[in-house]
Amino acid sequence: MNRSISHCSSELLKLSTSLNYFYDAAYNNGSKALKNELLNALDTDIKVLNEQTKALVSPLTSELKKEYSFKFATIIVKNLNQYTRGLEFIEIDGRDYLRIMRKEFVYMRRLLNKWRLGL
Repeated sequence: MNRSISHCSSELLKLSTSLNYFYDAAYNNGSKALKNELLNALDTDIKVLNEQTKALVSPLTSELKKEYSFKFATIIVKNLNQYTRGLEFIEIDGRDYLRIMRKEFVYMRRLLNKWRLGL
């Protein structure tokens, strides 16, 4: 289970990097447009999610820290899902990336719930 959570988190990080590369090439990154703000929030939260999942699956992490990481990761996944919905709503290009990411978010939520039930 821990390996699955780590793998899903690293895949989301790769998708985020690809998505940002695509938009950096296609749009003016310095713009304060809503899509750029959402993309920046998406990228930042995916990086935080990656850090939290590493703490979650580490055998050296205390139980209290794991509980905190679990709650934090669950909230972040919900936020990420909303960011992708917002990006789809404003109809940006590259919606294929967003659909893949939303599927990964759903999968990550399932993994986190299974992990929690396994404690």
